[in-house]
Amino acid sequence: MSELERELELAKPNPITQASYRRQVRLEVYLPLALFSLTFAALVIYFLRGQVATVSGWADAGLILLLLPALVIGLLLSIVLGGLAYGIGLLLVRIPPFAFQVQRVFYRIAIGAERAMRLTARPFVLVQSNAAKLKRGGQIVKSIFEPPAADESTEQI
Repeated sequence: MSELERELELAKPNPITQASYRRQVRLEVYLPLALFSLTFAALVIYFLRGQVATVSGWADAGLILLLLPALVIGLLLSIVLGGLAYGIGLLLVRIPPFAFQVQRVFYRIAIGAERAMRLTARPFVLVQSNAAKLKRGGQIVKSIFEPPAADESTEQI
């Protein structure tokens, strides 16, 4: 099994992690969106029912009218948030295969760069090693023809 195949095995998605992520998205994104949408729909239905003949009804209608601009802005922001959540969900499905392909391309580039580096450095290493061999061979030949050095203990007085 080559190194690339091992990396392919490691890059496969973990089903346990994916299930946990989906559960977390449902609780943190879709549940608040649904609760807000239901609350807004209940307020709209209550307001459109037309039973505002009592003082309490008029107070409720006035409160709804005061809250309506904030609710509309909140609804628009919720729609934007829902669209972002949906778009990110699509991207999370589509990006990993492309990211993995890009990773494989860069891995192949790295292998090619390493081969090119070795091929480029090889002549210089050969020249330096051969020069070192010749230098050492010259030192050996020179040491054969040199007279032995006189020891201090054998000097005549």
